[in-house]
Amino acid sequence: MTPRRFDVLSNTAYSALTGFSAILLYIFSIIVARALGPDDYGVFIFALAVGTMLGMVVRFGFFEYLSREMPVRPEATRRLLPAIIGTQLTLAAASAAIILGLTLLIRLPDQHKVVLVLVSAAMLFHSFILTFRGILRGTDRFGADALLMVGDRALLLLAAIAVTIHSWNLVAVAALFLAVRCYDVVFAVAITTPRFGWVGVDIRTRSIKDAMRAAWPFATFVLLFVVYNYTDMIMISFLRNSAEVGFYNVAYQVLEGSHLFPTSLAGALLPVMAINYVSHPEQVNSMLRLAVRVMFAISLPLALFATAYAEPLINLLYGPAYQPASLALQLIIWSTPAFFLAVFARSCFYAARAEADYVRILSISVAFNALLNVPLIMLAGYIGACITTLATELLLLAFLMVRVHGLGFRFDIIRQLWKPLALTLILGVFLTVARSHDLHVLLAAVCSTVLYLSLAAVFRLFTRSDLARLRIGAD
Repeated sequence: MTPRRFDVLSNTAYSALTGFSAILLYIFSIIVARALGPDDYGVFIFALAVGTMLGMVVRFGFFEYLSREMPVRPEATRRLLPAIIGTQLTLAAASAAIILGLTLLIRLPDQHKVVLVLVSAAMLFHSFILTFRGILRGTDRFGADALLMVGDRALLLLAAIAVTIHSWNLVAVAALFLAVRCYDVVFAVAITTPRFGWVGVDIRTRSIKDAMRAAWPFATFVLLFVVYNYTDMIMISFLRNSAEVGFYNVAYQVLEGSHLFPTSLAGALLPVMAINYVSHPEQVNSMLRLAVRVMFAISLPLALFATAYAEPLINLLYGPAYQPASLALQLIIWSTPAFFLAVFARSCFYAARAEADYVRILSISVAFNALLNVPLIMLAGYIGACITTLATELLLLAFLMVRVHGLGFRFDIIRQLWKPLALTLILGVFLTVARSHDLHVLLAAVCSTVLYLSLAAVFRLFTRSDLARLRIGAD
């Protein structure tokens, strides 16, 4: 199997399409949140958190492993695929047993137990989808990957519309969620096999060990990452109540929405970085510096706007019942710039084959997050969880930047920061005036976007040569 060339610009476009299709997923969440109310929505999010954590065990880092190894070692990776699928099936069976055990051990109403089983099962199926996405991306089929994910999210949106039309309850929402994920697995297999061939299944003990050994660094990272992202919601559920889970998740969803583009760009850059890390380090660093400037140019004005218009934004999206989430949004949104940089730092570790270093740093951050979450959630509920998230992102970024520099990557953060920061400060003046005159949130968003883009053009925030630098992967 001969590796294909990777055009970063076009793949970023496909990856961005995949990322921005998550808007459909957020609309699904908004509709479901409005239909269920804070209490039932909190139950759904609790089940989603548990299912996601177990689903990440099944995922086992294979998506990240395939995205990196397929372009570099296509034949060896192809031979390992049956063992990867066999490993996932084994882990899925174990996870299903854990889910059933939880329904017996945890004191929950019967309806909530049913929701936990259905939503968790859906997330187990989703883990298999990610493996096939890794195959598609690793073989430079970003377009097929985009088709798969856009279809998934469009179906979820249709399910949410059906819930609203028929006024279905929490169990019906969970059942529809599971049905969509089951269909997605079938579609993922169908879209992959015609050009790639049947993957097969190998459940021999030795083969499973080989697959787990190959992806173990990625799996450790994925597990730590999901613990970091979902433990706070589970803690809020046990230490406070379901309504606060709903409030926190609403703010966190707006935060996650801001992550779409950096995740898309970093995903498109990873194969090229892995190929060019040793042979063309300065080209990689040139791309990284541009990517960092792009991230600042997006994250800073976005955080400022969400802070200024938190209350009307929450009211517009989720309704008056979720107004307590406004303060949470104003706090947690400022972790966005740190997260944006951390995403690219993670790709640097992957490209340099230094996953173990990344895992060690992430482990420290996860431990810090868990230890700080307990007292702050007990004292301040979901607001305490927001403070913990912000503090953890800053700590993680500090550790990552030190180590990334040692690997030979040069982000030049200060040089890439000053111009986006200056433009954001000018935007801040406009938002202060707009908020004092009660300018509607939608009109303010449009005006802010036009103003910021105009400033970016006048001060030449980006040039045509910047776009040309992203095409080194096509060489």
